[in-house]
Amino acid sequence: MEEASTVDQNEQQHKNSDSTHVEFFNAVRKGTVEQVRKLLSHLKSTDTAVTEINENGKQDVGDKTSYRQKLLKALAEKNTGEVWNLIVKGKEKEIKTLETLNSICETVAEHERLREAGLFSCMLGKLKSQIRCNDPCGCGRSGREREGENYQTKREREEEQQWINILSDPLYICLNWLWRNNPNGGSLTSSDQEGTKKEDSRKSEDVIEAALHDANLLEKIALYEHHYSRDEYTRRAEVYEKFATDVVEGSTWDQLLEIMDDKGTGCLLTNKPGDFNQSLSLLTTAADKERKRFVASPKCQRILDEIIYYQWPHWQDVGRVTKFAWSIVQLLMVAISCFVYIPLRLLRKSPCFDEGDGCWWNLREIYEHPFSKFINHSTWYMVFLVFVFLNSMQHSFATRFMGLEWIDYVIFFFALGFLMQEFLEAKKQGSYVYMSKWWNIVDMIIIFTFFLSYVMWLISWGRFGKWDPRKEVFVIADVLYASATVVAFFHLTHIFQIDSVLGPLQLSLYKMLKDVGRFLFIYLLLYLSFATGVVKVYSFYVTSQIELQKQNMTSDPQDSHPYDNHPNSLLAMFWLLLGLVEEGDIAVKDPSFRLTSAFGRLFLMAYVICTVIVALNMLIAMMNNSFEKIMDNADVEWKFSRTRMWLEWIDKGSTIPAPLNLIYYTLFGLFKFFGWCLRISVEKCPCFNQQNEERNSQGDRVKATHIQKRNETLKDLIVEYLKKHYLENNEEERADRYHDEAKDVTDEATRLDKLPKNIQENISLLKEMVDRHAKELTELNKRLGSLAK
Repeated sequence: MEEASTVDQNEQQHKNSDSTHVEFFNAVRKGTVEQVRKLLSHLKSTDTAVTEINENGKQDVGDKTSYRQKLLKALAEKNTGEVWNLIVKGKEKEIKTLETLNSICETVAEHERLREAGLFSCMLGKLKSQIRCNDPCGCGRSGREREGENYQTKREREEEQQWINILSDPLYICLNWLWRNNPNGGSLTSSDQEGTKKEDSRKSEDVIEAALHDANLLEKIALYEHHYSRDEYTRRAEVYEKFATDVVEGSTWDQLLEIMDDKGTGCLLTNKPGDFNQSLSLLTTAADKERKRFVASPKCQRILDEIIYYQWPHWQDVGRVTKFAWSIVQLLMVAISCFVYIPLRLLRKSPCFDEGDGCWWNLREIYEHPFSKFINHSTWYMVFLVFVFLNSMQHSFATRFMGLEWIDYVIFFFALGFLMQEFLEAKKQGSYVYMSKWWNIVDMIIIFTFFLSYVMWLISWGRFGKWDPRKEVFVIADVLYASATVVAFFHLTHIFQIDSVLGPLQLSLYKMLKDVGRFLFIYLLLYLSFATGVVKVYSFYVTSQIELQKQNMTSDPQDSHPYDNHPNSLLAMFWLLLGLVEEGDIAVKDPSFRLTSAFGRLFLMAYVICTVIVALNMLIAMMNNSFEKIMDNADVEWKFSRTRMWLEWIDKGSTIPAPLNLIYYTLFGLFKFFGWCLRISVEKCPCFNQQNEERNSQGDRVKATHIQKRNETLKDLIVEYLKKHYLENNEEERADRYHDEAKDVTDEATRLDKLPKNIQENISLLKEMVDRHAKELTELNKRLGSLAK
């Protein structure tokens, strides 16, 4: 009974400890240092485990244990009070960040910052880092210095791994962020305030974005060619990402809207159409950081669908046939209504124009709604492909000016519209982010190839004054045009990413093409090596035949062979891959050169074995592996690819599809020109100054209010995360321990019940055992005596 009561007391004590933990988390969030320390002392008195850890820490560890090791021990024990205590007491020189762990981390972090600055800044920064050299070879240092440096490197690697474990631990992230954003506690100790200011302000404002950034940084460090423990770095990056995902998944719908919009001006918070991308700012950051698990999480996909089908929720369940039919109708609507929308869009840029949407949104949503933008650009791209297809059927040339038909001019204006559209998108997104998406690269290839073909055609026409099909430059221009046509039709597959069935297949095709690109390097090496060897064998034969003919030593010389030069040999060996080979092409006429024919066959046999049997099967295995990887993780891969594509459509600045955008940008250029001429009068306009001031002040107030509200929402989510992952788990462990202890008490009681209850019976049983053993000893002594005699 006493043990059972002890178990109940322990359970009650643990419940009190949980309530104290909740108060402790809230105090770390908004309490003062004295309040947190008071709760911490109460927490120690109610939780024996905390007391034992702290006592052991003082007695056993002492001052010799480093700050890093104390943190590791506290995090391993999930000792929230000790972790907070160490965070507060930490000095600037003791606290590390991921960006400053070592030179590799600093280099990768610097490259990431340059990447965000743009492609050219990144390339320039990398070039400077390659040129910069600080005694990399170790010249001028003694062997003892280098040995000490190697030993230091090993020790530093171990410390780096420990710090990465600390920095990526969710408990450390939560308590550290809560305390740094505590208005009453603030910035740890005074000695750390200066160091905190040096850190990226992003980490102190948004704990989720900071976790996503650090996860991306760890993966980049893991890919560094000279770095060690890549698997460990990748695993800790997954811990970062899982933490961010769990925090978001623990939010309600209203909280999700708050944390996804970092400025508070998105359409979901303001309930006004427009600024769709702002409602997904955090999701955009995660997609740019390639955080696939976070992007594919249910909450992120839900808010993405909310933007895609904004005010059109029924469209999500509409079938493909209905959507395609509506796309055709909307194509015609855009072709007609663009002459009204373009002037309206230009007027909305005027400072005197009222920003109220009203009935204008009914027209604007045909162009500016995210789903409408996707439909418009996709359908007009299909119209472009129809013109390209019709152009391939024409059979007349040189009947118009410069040798171009009317359909060639239509395609040219389409390409010019695409060029303007992609240029503005690259400027808006940043060159590095823009080039990181493969479909943008394909767009640029299509546009460049079309324009190159037109330029070559027009230059050739201007030089020769007429269409001359025998000139190679006309043939090259036609081939470039044909190549652009192939890529243009292939590029249509990128819209398959929105479909759950075709999307994974399209991704698999893309991955397989990358495998083919890697394989071509190995194949070309084999291809050129065997082609060179075969050419050497047969060129010697042909040269010998010519020389023998000069010496009149042969009557029927063979002055050429299908494999005696590189062009013929390369072409013949390519067709050999497909089995198109004849015995007569390998043999030689002169029987004196039988060895030439034999070694030629031997070379070609080895070529077939190495390329067809080995290399091509290796390529098939690589493509099969890529396909299996995509299919094994099809849901995450497809959702991530789909999200990146939709985010680009949502953020797409060009609401008018090509080539109609040429009309808009022409009028917009004139509008800007006249606006520049009338700038003085516009700036004196009272409505201009008044509206400007009102918009700026209102925007600043909205942003400041939202940032504060968003910060409080993040704190709520972090506290809930701590309660869920560090208190509920402890409750489950304690429940299991409570049941085990109760079972032990029950078993002990059962065992005691089986024992004799009367003391006299126990005494009599003891006497019987003593008498029995005494008799056995007497008999043993008698036997020993008889043996001695």
